Amino acid sequence: MIRGARQVGKSTLVRMFCQKNNLQLVEVNFEQNQTLQTLFASNDPIKIIQSLEILQNVKIDAEKTVLFLDEIQANPAAILSLRYFFEKVPALAVIAAGSLLEFALEQYKLSMPVGRIEYFFMGPMHFEEFLEAVEADQLLSNLQTYSLGEEIPQVIHEKALEHLRTYYLLGGMPEVIRVYRETRSLLEDDKIKYSILNTYRDDFAKYQTRIDISKLQEVFDKLGSTVGKKIKYVELLPPGPQHGH
Repeated sequence: MIRGARQVGKSTLVRMFCQKNNLQLVEVNFEQNQTLQTLFASNDPIKIIQSLEILQNVKIDAEKTVLFLDEIQANPAAILSLRYFFEKVPALAVIAAGSLLEFALEQYKLSMPVGRIEYFFMGPMHFEEFLEAVEADQLLSNLQTYSLGEEIPQVIHEKALEHLRTYYLLGGMPEVIRVYRETRSLLEDDKIKYSILNTYRDDFAKYQTRIDISKLQEVFDKLGSTVGKKIKYVELLPPGPQHGH
């Protein structure tokens, strides 16, 4: 189970892994194909596999196939089915990916199959990955072998700071860094960042049974001004009777 925010590259990572290791990938996206929800509700992995073979016109060889259940939070029944895949078809590698899993589990009062799932948490790219992406290989190698106390030549230090400033401006979202690598344009990257932000805002509707969306929007819009500061709730929302504690 790969958990993490949207757009950090969970799905791309699975596809690249299968391609690199010559594994057949059978991918199911529950947000794009909601008709499969009843199929996974059966909790019968053999039946599920047979149905997927027909629907996707593939032959699933458990030894050479990865079943990828993407956006699994959109189909809570599939979360429960994971334990049955583990117990009845142990040779088949099953990878699930999703965000907002906590809300899906709470809403449907589900419990995770303890001992049947291995978790990985995926976040944005860190600075070393950024250096690799922009092909600053020698600087990356130098930083990786650096020992605390060693003197760094001033010109190298300045070069590292230049890359660090760029990284801070871009953030670590893979698509943003990909566009920067290809265009070296901060303007083009801003377009991608706004698109990602809007994707997050689109998800706010999923919280409407738990919180006033307008308050969530206000908090989200003010987060940028809190970078490097201690976050206090009273500073995120303006005072007034409309904002209770």
